[in-house]
Amino acid sequence: MLTLEENIELIKKIVSNEEDYYEIVKWKNQFISKLDVTIIIPSFNRPEYIKRSIKYYSLFDFMDVIYLEGSDNPVDLDFSNYSNIKYKHIPGLSLGERTVQGLKQVKTKYVITCADDDFVPIQALLNGIKCLDSKDYDVYLGDYWFFTSDEKGFNLIKRRVKNDIDIRSDNKWIRGFKHFKRYVPCMWGLATKDMYLKAYELMSRGELNNHNYRELLVSVYFARYGNGFDQVWWNRAI
Repeated sequence: MLTLEENIELIKKIVSNEEDYYEIVKWKNQFISKLDVTIIIPSFNRPEYIKRSIKYYSLFDFMDVIYLEGSDNPVDLDFSNYSNIKYKHIPGLSLGERTVQGLKQVKTKYVITCADDDFVPIQALLNGIKCLDSKDYDVYLGDYWFFTSDEKGFNLIKRRVKNDIDIRSDNKWIRGFKHFKRYVPCMWGLATKDMYLKAYELMSRGELNNHNYRELLVSVYFARYGNGFDQVWWNRAI
């Protein structure tokens, strides 16, 4: 299995368009069983990010990945080459409506929603599934790291934007207070499929054009459950 350092190096090589990125994962995935998780990646008019993302997630064929494209034109790519990748071109629908359609096709217990410029470290994913399987939690979060990529190269920014407090409580108001005291959007966490589906069905009932409102709605729903953990969760371009 990849270490965190190897995973970051893999992301760096893919973002930097280096051709030898496969050598990092060679032989390291063969002992991993199929994971009970699906990654859902909504996208809109950013084909170059989808292609870059597929380079990464197609290396890990022990988990399912669904891309939900909302722009008018589909991505120019033969998706039949990837055993674990599904691509759905669904123009004319809101983010919530597209995600609900994607969630209804999920057959796994757990789901992550990612942006098309996100990379989830595999070790973090395995730790999250192990935690949710062994404890009575519904949501798993951790540190968010960011990166830049320009003519100066790849730069990782270990910014500690995290939800590291335990929000378990029998009282839903206390759970909400604890969560928003150190607010981090739950929209990008690991959670059960049922949690995600109910939250996005609620979102799709109205026209939420502001992305911050969409993140807030999902987080309000998720604040009824969950826990935060002190580890890297995903890496995002800024």
